Parts: sequence; structure tokens; C-alpha cells
Amino acid sequence: MVVFLMAPDDGARILLDRDTRLLYTISLNHFTNDGATTLISSLFPVMLGLFHLDYIQVGVLVALGLVVNVVVQPLVGRYADKVNGDKLMLTGMILILVSLLLFVIATDFLSLLLITILLRAGSSFFHPVGLTRLSKAFVSLRADRAMGFMIAFGSFGVFASFLVGGFLYDLFGWGAPFYVWAVITGITVIATWKQLRTSLKSGGDPVPAPESPPVVDGRVSVKGSIFGRLLAMDRSVAFILVASTVSSGAYTVFTSFGNLTLAGRGLNVVDANLGTALFAAVAVAGAYGLGRFRLSFSYAGLIGSMMLLGIISYIVMALVTSPALDLPMFAIAGFSGGMVGAATLAMAAEFVDAEIRGLFFGVLFAIQTLGGAAISAVSGIATEAYGLGAPYGMMVVISIPLVLWAFSVRRQVRRQPIRSTY
Repeated sequence: MVVFLMAPDDGARILLDRDTRLLYTISLNHFTNDGATTLISSLFPVMLGLFHLDYIQVGVLVALGLVVNVVVQPLVGRYADKVNGDKLMLTGMILILVSLLLFVIATDFLSLLLITILLRAGSSFFHPVGLTRLSKAFVSLRADRAMGFMIAFGSFGVFASFLVGGFLYDLFGWGAPFYVWAVITGITVIATWKQLRTSLKSGGDPVPAPESPPVVDGRVSVKGSIFGRLLAMDRSVAFILVASTVSSGAYTVFTSFGNLTLAGRGLNVVDANLGTALFAAVAVAGAYGLGRFRLSFSYAGLIGSMMLLGIISYIVMALVTSPALDLPMFAIAGFSGGMVGAATLAMAAEFVDAEIRGLFFGVLFAIQTLGGAAISAVSGIATEAYGLGAPYGMMVVISIPLVLWAFSVRRQVRRQPIRSTY
């Protein structure tokens, strides 16, 4: 049981219970969403032979799927500020469920591509909706801990998909991993539907948007249209967008090409997936530890420090070809990536006004997903041309400027202290 504040009376306890139920429902959606979208990645080493794919086609599968996210997420985010969020999350889960069942009957690259497009369309619903709902329900330091908890569930979904994907395939064949994850998605559909019934009975979303936190450096406060206000964002929000995009690129490299790297360096499919599962498992710890690390760091300082740690792992992955060293580097990259991902989202929850937060998260995930798509496509080409270490070398080049930027603005990009209520 996760408790974020101590409730002194019955009314506060009811609010706590409602907030906690909402947190758990959103976190379950994140677990299922991220696990379903990475389940196909856990089977990439299998698909190379089963469907006669090459590394470029793998890059196309990842990149085109991410392009779908780029198109759909801002649209969903735009409606996340106006429409009952539970309806949107339920819609996304149903699309994911259908796509998982269709993967069972895939026969070639084209069918895989079309089903991946449907899967990514469904996955586009969660992030702008779930993050908007969560950021409106939890403010101040509660946002750090709630966001870290929710992000950790997403990383745990990735861990679970890599843990069971290759294992179930080895035991029962191609369809088994998708059937198992379809059952998990069905459970999430039921839980989200129950949450929707609760919100409809109460006349709307179960948690209305509270007042925005006190004045914070870099928050959007310009009057005018929502798009005009997005354009008016200062360098604090620009930093969020760039940091989130780079973090997403590293995540894509390790979850889409990590098991291919380990398999290419001599491990079997199950062991290669365990390596990527290690990345996701340690990312859970990184995301969940955000609340404690934030007591000592500014957002920019924390992001810069964690990205510097990640660069060390990228360099080793690019230059050393031993699985014995690869696995510790996966762990380092997972911890730093999990914390950077959670920190950028928690930072956005504080620096952007509540009334346009859904649109902002839609734009945020569209931009970071577009970056991930580009990195996936280039990684596939670079791997085919220069070998398995090429994507990690590319991440070194991309990450260094962000680290320098983070340390240069760490004193300017800092929220004002807000008194905790727990």
C-alpha cells in the first residue's frame, strides 16, 4: 500500500482512498501499455528467422510504430483536457487487446507492420491521459512520488514482457506470449471500466483538477490560446522537451536493440531477453527513487547527473563486446534512464499549468516519440552497416550536449520550495 499523506479526518481519508485508487488504476494501465508495446521487441531475435527479417526491417517496425504515436498522441492529449480520461484509457486498452490477438495470426513483415500500427495507435492513449490525470491529482512533492510510482509500473511492464516473451515462445510457440499479455490487458480493461463507472456516478472524472502549485520558475502563465501559450514556453520547458526526447532515444535503443545486441554477442534468446529485463527492472528502482533524490538535487542537476552516468554505459556498450560487461552496463543505463524519464515528467507536471497539461503531454510524447522513431530507424541502418555497438555510440554523441545544458541551467531551472502535506 502506497500512502502519500496522513489523513486527519474521514473526509481526508476518503480523498486519500480515491487518490490511491486512481493512482493504482493509472499505474496498472501503464504496466499493461508499456509491457504490450515492448512484447514484440522481446521477440525480435525470434522474428529475424521466423519471418526472415533483417535489421533494417526491425528498425522500420519500431520507427513506423513510433510515428503513429507521434500523430495520435497530440490528438488524444488535446481531448484529455476536455473528455473523461477513463473513457480514453479504456479505448486505448481495447485497441491494444485486439492487436495482441491479431499478432498470433501474423504471417509476414507486412502483417506485422499493420498490426504494429494498430498496437501503437492504442498505446497512444495512455501517456497524455494518464499523466494529465495523475499530475492534477498529485501536486508538490506528492507529484514526485506519485509520478515515480507510476513510471516504475511502466518499467516493470517492460521488465515482465522481456522476462516472459522469449521464455513462453521457447515453451509454447509464437502465440503464447501474446495470449498471456492479452489476458493481462483484459484484466486492465475490466479495472479501467470499473474506474469509469465510478467517475460517471460522481458526474465526471473522479479527481477534479486542483489549483496549480504556487508560482514556479518557468511555468506557463501567458494568456491567450492554448497553442499560443505552448509557443510562449521558456527555456525551462524547452529543456524538458529535449531531455525527454534524449531519454526516450536511450530507452528505445536498449529495449528494441538490446536483446539483439546480446544475442549477436553469443547469448540465446531467453538469456538475451533477461539482459533487457534487467535494464527494465533497474529502471523501476530509478523511477521509484525519484522522490528521495529530489530532496538533494534540482531537476536539471539530477537529469544531468543521471545522463552522465548513462553515457558511461553507452561508451562501454559501443566499444566492448563482452556480455559479462554488457549486463552491468544495462543495469547502469536502466537506473539512470528510469530516473531521467520520471524526472522530466514530474518536472513537466509542475512547470505547466493544469488547464493545458493534457495538450502539453500530448506534444511532449509526440516530440520524444518522433525522436525515438528517428533513432530507431538510424539504429537499424547503423547496426547493419557498422555492427551492434553503433546505436550506443550514437547515444553518446546525442547525450553529451544535454549534459552540458543541464549543468549550465541547473541553478535557473529550479522550483520554489512548496510545503509538503504528508
